[in-house]
Order: sequence, then structure tokens, then C-alpha cells
Amino acid sequence: MTALAPEFRFLCLAARRTPALEQAGMLVEMASQVRDWQEVAAGAVRHRIVPLLLAAAARDGGGGLPANVHKHLIHRHEKQVRAALAQTAEVVRLNALLSGAGIDALFLKGVVLSQLLYEDVSVRGVGDIDLLVEPGDFLRAEALLVGGGYVTDGVAQPDQRELCLRHPDNGQLIELHQRLSINPARLDVPFRKLWQERQTVRLGSSEVPTLPARLLALYLVAHGSEHCWERLCWVADIAGLLTVPDAAERMLLEARSEGLEKAMQLALLLAHHWLGRALPQGLLEDMPAQAMYGRFERRFFGGDRWREAAVVARRAPLRRRMLRRHFLYSLKSGWSYRLAELAADLNDPVHRHRVKLPRGWTWAYPLLRPFGRFFWRPPSARRGRN
Repeated sequence: MTALAPEFRFLCLAARRTPALEQAGMLVEMASQVRDWQEVAAGAVRHRIVPLLLAAAARDGGGGLPANVHKHLIHRHEKQVRAALAQTAEVVRLNALLSGAGIDALFLKGVVLSQLLYEDVSVRGVGDIDLLVEPGDFLRAEALLVGGGYVTDGVAQPDQRELCLRHPDNGQLIELHQRLSINPARLDVPFRKLWQERQTVRLGSSEVPTLPARLLALYLVAHGSEHCWERLCWVADIAGLLTVPDAAERMLLEARSEGLEKAMQLALLLAHHWLGRALPQGLLEDMPAQAMYGRFERRFFGGDRWREAAVVARRAPLRRRMLRRHFLYSLKSGWSYRLAELAADLNDPVHRHRVKLPRGWTWAYPLLRPFGRFFWRPPSARRGRN
């Protein structure tokens, strides 16, 4: 981790769920190398690890945090707790609304995943409410949510991967999905299979359905890879899944069956090197992704580049955006995957709807798509992914 700035290394150390005896003095020692505490505070917020940082500091005698930074982070955490509780209530309401209408829906990430991994809805931070429904229920679910008070950002189309809806009163933002990935070749698991194997998470007195335990790591890796692991909380999610015996071996086995073994290896190495999650020695020695990890760390997080992570997508430097595209195209081998990635890039129905081309010029959309950030505001610019 010597290629990483001390501020980012401090955040990585804080995001480790390390017992107090093992951590004693580590955070304080790392704090002595920090040059910019404002960057640490801003980074903790962007990377959604404020609760983890505060918990680590409490375990390590304050963790070397300056008093003003500690006070600021406590204030942010209090706001996060209130937001998480409000979103939890909304998730329970939406689950009852959808199930009452006979629509099967899985809740992805967010407060549901936070409760599953940390037994606390406020640990992961609050972003959108991600809902996955069967493609045949997509339009019906959109109509039901609109009837429940939400306003659609655009007109739902059967081929859209996702649709954004916002509640004008409580400010909650929903991303309604009918596929796990914008590129079906990246991760394509039929909804019926996901629903049949689903697990539930208890929120208050309600049981909320989410992804099957067997496929949860695959989805988190596909999602984290899509965004180049720009939030530390996503790496912490992977580290949390590794607390179960033999988890790494099983996760690699599932990833191999979907062609995502290289992506899973990188995720495991990030959890190992950044967050100190132990991996079997034999597994580490047999990982060809070690070189990929080194390149990834230097290109995306080396030196001051970590400051570019988890910023609004359209404000990211062009260099980083180009590296992200290259990373995505190399995520899986084979031209069929790369062609599917290109097709998803050039013909995204969500963004197509946002670009109002003159009649007769819709054929030009794929040509304009590479320059799309100059013409429209992506959904992630509104609140940020969770």
C-alpha cells in the first residue's frame, strides 16, 4: 500500500473491522502521517465509511482524530442514522405495496445489505433504493410506484434496464431495475432463479427479500467492478462476506461459473490488502490477478488519484473515465462480452430517453453516446450509488 496516500491508507485502516486488541495503536500511528485532515473527513463521507471510522477511532483511543474532525464526523453520522431510519421505513412500505399487488421484488444493497452484513441499517450510508423486478412486471411496478406517490424521471419502456423515480415529499429516490447489469453478458441470472433462492432480511417486524446468499458476492463484485471500486464501503462489503469459513473459495467457484473469476480475484485482493482480510495462503499464491491488482491500485488510487474516487461521475477527470472503460472491457475475456459491453454503451435506453434528438435523427444516438456526458446529467449525479 506504499503507493497510496497516507490519507487513503488511514481510511483503509479505519474501515477494517479489527478487534480492539489487534488494532491497538495502529490508527493513532497512521494518523501521525496524515497531512490533510479535511481530505480525510471528506473522503470518509464520499466513501460511506463514517460509522466504520468512528467505531475504529473509539476502539483505538480516539484514533488520532483532531477534535474538530471528530465532531464533524459525529454530526454527519447523526444525519446518516436519521436518513437510514427514514429509508428503512420506506423500504418496508414499498415491500408491502409491491407484495400486496402480487409483484415480486428484490431489494438490492442499501439499508437491507447494511442490516444483513452489519446488523445496523446505518453503517453503509444511504443512497438510492434499488429494486429488482421481473421484466414482465417492470411497467406494472412503475405504475404502482407512481400511484404510491413517486414521480417518474422519464417514460418507462420495456427494454430499459432501470428507471429512476423520486418521491417529491420525502425525497426518496428509487432505481427500478429489471436486470442486474446494464450488460447482460456481465452477469445474467434469470429473475425467477433469484426469487426462488432469495433470502430475507428482518427490518423491524417485516421480512424484506433480497438476493440469494450464494449469488450476493457475484452481484456485489459485478457492481463494484462496474464503478471501479470507487467507494471503500463496497470493498468493506466483500470483506464482510469473508468472515464465513471457506467463503473465499466458494466465492471464487461461483465467479468462475459466470466468467467473473478475474473480477472476484481483484475484489478479494482489495479486501486483503486494503482492509486486512486474511485469505488462505495457497489461494493468494495461485492468484494471477496479483499483477492486475497492482496496476489497478496505481491507476485508480495511487498518490492523489484516490481523491478522484466516489465523485459525481460527470466531474471525474477524462483520464479516469477512459481508464474505467478500459477496465470494464477487460473484465471478462472473449469478444462476445466486449461486443455486448459496446452495445450496452452505445444503446442505453435510459440515456437514449434523455437525449431529445430531432425526428428522423434517432439513428444518430449511438454516434453521440460517447459524448453523452456533454448533453445530459446521469442518474448517479443526483445522489450517488449505494
